[in-house]
Amino acid sequence: MAIKSQVLSDFVAELAAPEGDPEQVWTIFVDGSSNPRGSRAGILLEDGQGMTIEHSLTFTFPTSNNQAEYEACIAGLQLAKQVGAHKVLICSDCQLAVSQITCAYQTKDALLGKYLLKVKELMADFSEPTIQHVPHESNARADILSKLASTKCLGNNQFVVQGTVYHPSVMTVERVEIPDNWMGPFIRYILHGTIPLDMKEKRRFLRCSSWYTLVRGILYRRGFTAPLLKCLGPDRADYVLREVHEGSCGHHLGAASLAKKVLRAGYYWPTMEKDATDLTRKCTRCQLFADFHKAPPEELITTQTPWPFCRWVTDNSTQFADRRFQELLSGLRIKQHFTSLEHPQTNGQAEAANKVILKEIKKRLDESKENWPDQLHHVLWAYRTTPHSMTDESSFNIKYGAWVMIPVEIGEPTWRTIQFNEDDNQSLLRNNLDEVEEIREKARLKEENIKKKTAAKFNFSVIPRQFPEGTMVLRRVDIGQVKGKLGPNWEGTYRVVSKIGKGAYKLQDLAGKNIPRTWNAANLRIFYA
Repeated sequence: MAIKSQVLSDFVAELAAPEGDPEQVWTIFVDGSSNPRGSRAGILLEDGQGMTIEHSLTFTFPTSNNQAEYEACIAGLQLAKQVGAHKVLICSDCQLAVSQITCAYQTKDALLGKYLLKVKELMADFSEPTIQHVPHESNARADILSKLASTKCLGNNQFVVQGTVYHPSVMTVERVEIPDNWMGPFIRYILHGTIPLDMKEKRRFLRCSSWYTLVRGILYRRGFTAPLLKCLGPDRADYVLREVHEGSCGHHLGAASLAKKVLRAGYYWPTMEKDATDLTRKCTRCQLFADFHKAPPEELITTQTPWPFCRWVTDNSTQFADRRFQELLSGLRIKQHFTSLEHPQTNGQAEAANKVILKEIKKRLDESKENWPDQLHHVLWAYRTTPHSMTDESSFNIKYGAWVMIPVEIGEPTWRTIQFNEDDNQSLLRNNLDEVEEIREKARLKEENIKKKTAAKFNFSVIPRQFPEGTMVLRRVDIGQVKGKLGPNWEGTYRVVSKIGKGAYKLQDLAGKNIPRTWNAANLRIFYA
């Protein structure tokens, strides 16, 4: 309680009862009220011999009528204690307050319970304290004093001590549990002013602590997306992330969107983005339905042939792994190497050639598609006698050193068919065979130059991905079994057994069964458990 002057203290000191008169009974009339315009109280203290002290109080904090009544009772007891009273009689027209103090009523409201303890504590200082309920008419003077507290012309009331109370007599400070996490230092600072001892750390902490406040025992951070962001510890933060990410209304957001959505919902902790990244990375559903890799994991490895037709490339069809085909290769002393399954840089070369041949066969077929073997040799002859952009030479010219005569030159003769001489032609063909090495070398250099440019462009987009032995990985599902549009893009889990080299790996399932063939890194991704 703050009184505007020392008038009350001086006045009380002059009216103090002489020590030796403990039987004198002081009567305290109290009245408190509250309305939208404010809260106030009136106190009338009489000694029974004509001496009266009138006191009018204004409360600057919001109160209820019952709380104002208790405040008036507390102020009256404190005033009686200051004048040296031993016996007091408290008169109030508030039935609830009187009944609670006399224990006739139970006090269920927590705040009023604290006020009740405060009143009983003050009453214990007197030898004979008594409280009784009086009609409103008998408490009219105290009621007038309470109304007087709201008047603005205080200077005209020379015989009434007027004062202002800025804080409740009972502070509603709740017990705050200080957690053992990042929030603890800020809560200790707000409650007890505890700061770090190191000067550098102290400046940093004080700068950060200005963003935090404690409301009803809960730590909040002042934010820009919301006025107050509720601070969360690790356990509750994990719950909030998982609920937003995969809960009843979650749709497996990415890390950045997940962190922003949680922030806009009104939550905060210092490692939001990191925790969101870890959660989405380890989410099994997110991993199974993740997009395919577009960036290659390994640099492009080009193949060079020392002489024409020394190396043949096929696709990974089962006929090339057949037992009879293997016997044929063994008899001809031909080595066979299998590439990684679905490896676009190797298997794709054969597929590209097959695509051209297949496209031309389709164009030559009529309604009957079963006659494709009859058209195959025509298409192959056309393909082998056509110059290719890689070498500017046809396969026939690289092999024999001469341009082949095509059927149209028979139907419509050209200069060389008109001037054809069989004896001279045989001699020229032998000369071409001696000069064919130069043609092959030019074709090889041009091919190598194009492959270097292609590799440089390809390697520019490479994002290296390597899988050490023992790494848990997922495999592209379309290589194994297609599961429809709503199925996952990846399947597994598999364990990397060994690295063959050039992005190829051997896998086994979790039961220890080896997976056939090798698997390229382009079709694998790390599984985060």
